[in-house]
Formats: sequence, C-alpha cells, structure tokens
Amino acid sequence: MSARSLAWLLPSIALSGCPGGTSLASDGADSDADVDILEVAEDDGAGEVADEATEAEDATPREDGFFPAVCGDGILDPGEECDDGDRMNGDGCDWECRIGDGSFDYPEPDPSVPVVTPAAPPVEVVAASEAVAVRDDDLELIWGGGRYALVYGAELPYPSLRVRILDKEGNTVAGPWEQPVAWSVPRHATAWTGSEFAVFIWESESRTMTLARLDTNAAPVAPVAEVEAPSPATEWADLMSVVWGNDRFLVAGTYWDLATVSAAGAPIGPRVTLGGMLDGTNAMTQAIALPDGFAVTNVRRLAVFDPDLNLTGWSGVIPDIYAAGSSPLTGGGGDDTVATTDDGLLYWWVANFDGGGLDEGSPDVGDLWAAKTDFAGTVVLPPRRIMVDATRANDGFRTVAGPAGVGVALNHVADPDYAGCEIWLLTSDRWANLRTEPIIVVDADHCGRAYRFALAADDTGFAMAFASSSGPGADVLQFGRFDPAP
Repeated sequence: MSARSLAWLLPSIALSGCPGGTSLASDGADSDADVDILEVAEDDGAGEVADEATEAEDATPREDGFFPAVCGDGILDPGEECDDGDRMNGDGCDWECRIGDGSFDYPEPDPSVPVVTPAAPPVEVVAASEAVAVRDDDLELIWGGGRYALVYGAELPYPSLRVRILDKEGNTVAGPWEQPVAWSVPRHATAWTGSEFAVFIWESESRTMTLARLDTNAAPVAPVAEVEAPSPATEWADLMSVVWGNDRFLVAGTYWDLATVSAAGAPIGPRVTLGGMLDGTNAMTQAIALPDGFAVTNVRRLAVFDPDLNLTGWSGVIPDIYAAGSSPLTGGGGDDTVATTDDGLLYWWVANFDGGGLDEGSPDVGDLWAAKTDFAGTVVLPPRRIMVDATRANDGFRTVAGPAGVGVALNHVADPDYAGCEIWLLTSDRWANLRTEPIIVVDADHCGRAYRFALAADDTGFAMAFASSSGPGADVLQFGRFDPAP
C-alpha cells in the first residue's frame, strides 16, 4: 500500500507530504505513519452467530436492584452460557456471551464516505502574546450557525475563559468574549443549542457553575448566570461534559453525576449519581444526546437514559479494564470517545494487551479498536481491531460524526520512552471501516503537550484546533481544516 502522510507544522514551516493511494487494506507497516491498517473484512473466528444479541431490558436486575443484567459485565446471568467481562470474539466466550470463538461478518466499506485531505496549511488563531493557558482537555471547538466557537483559557492580564468565533477557514470574525475566572483551575464545557453557544464554567474552589449564552457573534444572549445545583445537592461536585438534546442540557460530572437544566440554566429534575455502583470504574468521559434521551459512558460502560434520566439501557462495550494485561485507553475524562451516527453509537478506544493472545502488535503499544451499539445500548458491532500500534499514550482522544463520515483524532506515541508524539487524524464510515489513512496533523518536532487538541465536524468536513508550546506561557493556538478529496 502506498501511504499518504501529511505533516502540519507551525506556520513558519512548509507543508510537506508524499502522494499515495486510497486503499486501506495493508499487509505491512506504513513507512511514514509506522502503523498497520488491518483488513477491513477480518473474521474473528469460527462459530455460530446467534439470532439476537442479549438485550439489557430482557434480563434480570442486578443484585443492587438498579442495573439490568447485560452480557459483558462479568456476571453470569440467566440466558448466558458464559460472561468473561467483555464483548470480544476469539477468547472462548463470544460477543453474545455464548461459549465458542464467535464470528461476525463486518459490513464492507461504504464508498459514499469520502477520503478527506487538508484543505490548506493551518492558520494561527491565537498568538503566544495572549498567554494562552490550555490545560489538559480544556480546548474546545464547537460548530454551530455556520461558524466555529473556539473556547480556551488565558492567563494575562488576569485568568479568564475566552471564546473566539471563527469562520470555516479559521479566521476570527468575532470576539474574543471573555469571563474572568478564579486562579484555581476551572473546567468548562460548551454545547450548541441550535441557536446559540452555551458555555458552562465550573469553579473548583467554590464548586459553583455559571452559564454564558452567546450568539454567533460572541455577543451575550443573556447575562452570565449562576446555575442552581440540582437537589439534593447544594453545590456542583464537578463538570466533565455537557450536551444539548430533548430541549434541555445534560450536565455530567466525573462520577456519573448527572443533572438536566433548561436553556436558561434552571434545574429540570433531580440529580442522578451512578458512581458508587460501577465496580470502581467511575470516571465518566462523555455525555451524548440521543433522539429520545441521553447516554453517558466511561471506559467500560454505556448507560442510556430517557430525557428525565430514567435508566433505559445498559451495555458493556469495552474489554474489562481489570483483565490481566488489558489497559483500555480513551484519554482523559471529558474526551469524546463516541461518535453519534444516524443509526447508533460508534465507540472508539485504544487497548494494550501486553503480549496476550489478542495482541498482534508490539508489546505495550495500544491497538485502535471500535464497537457499535444501537441507541438502546445493544451491541450491533462487536469489538474489532482497526489499527495495530496506534499509541502508547493516554493523552488525548476525540471522535465526531459529520457529512464526511466519522473523524478520529488521537495522540500517537510510538517511542518507548514517551519522548516523541504526533497528532493524528483518520476517518471511517459508520461501521468503522477506515476511509482516510492517518494524517499527521502535528509532527513529532512540534507536538508539545499533544493532548491539547479539539476536533469538530461542520457541513462539509472536519476541523481541528491544537496548541503548540514553545515554553511556559507561550502557547500558540492553530486551526486546520480537512475536506473531502476532489
């Protein structure tokens, strides 16, 4: 296979690349990206496929009386022949919890999903002179109303949260709007409601939440207001993810601490907290809006709710995080690990198997995997390995669905000493068949703290915002676009 690798560097560095084809089947390593892309029609083994997957709503309740039984939770329930704590094929207990290796005919690649390419070299959006302070997962890029909102922190002349409105090429057309914040590290999460950008800001010291509502010119729609904590709490414990759907916001915190509020920030229902019931895997990474409710997920579980936060579905998607040699990676809390397609949820992660039976890559280097559920949480695409040796790191992961397919951005670290990294972008169809080979958005010489990047989909393609650091207080924010190839 002739691979295409494009390095996007700082504005002062020339764009470089080498031409290549669009075939994604490979029988060897990509010499530029140093990765094997597996055959898209791989078969996980021999065996019978059951007529239907075990569904959560058809099983008995858990001993705690709250969570329904489900294949993949490590507990043998009525109707299951086995349950080894995952939904994998090839390990003796298949994806439907039946004894055997299992098999699944993965759909062929969808030719209507295009290959994407960089539309132009990246542009500098925010200069180092602004003293950008992008911490961990605090960089956000949100598409709405034909424009992008770039949300980030700044330190000078005082600590603040800032919002710039960008056009599709990354040019600032409005802002920056800013809101002063305390010196303690705040967290923020932004959503597009269909008419405005809503920026939630959580202050760790006071444990208060405020809501800023901005139009597509970064002008306030209403005064910044404090959001009342839902009962029975008197304060907000945390902020990890916010999503708009069903005429309300779902505000989610680390320990699956969930609440719904109105467009104006008023509480709608009581607080729901699931963290104490989740086998120690409490870190929630993403809130998701569904056609008739919401979903939340961590590195092991997917929980589905109606708009009033009644639990309606429950699924174990990723292999057991506590299994010997297993280490699923999805980046930090708040990372977008699930892309919402028109027919379900496409879940991505990186897993190290450390020389185990499922490891075809290098020891300690994580392979890229994907699985899919319907909107009820029932697995319809059992876990499949998409790419060998994707990364060693746990420093960033973003996915999003749009007109050009599903985009996946990750921090690629191949160096055993973690000395070098790259920011990658690749795309797939709704069944996780790769359509775009890895594009190196930022190369190893300019990667910096590579988890500081954001990915969004617009009306034609994808865009990424990313931070480059040349020293303390000298971050530069850049913007790059990816459109379907001509």
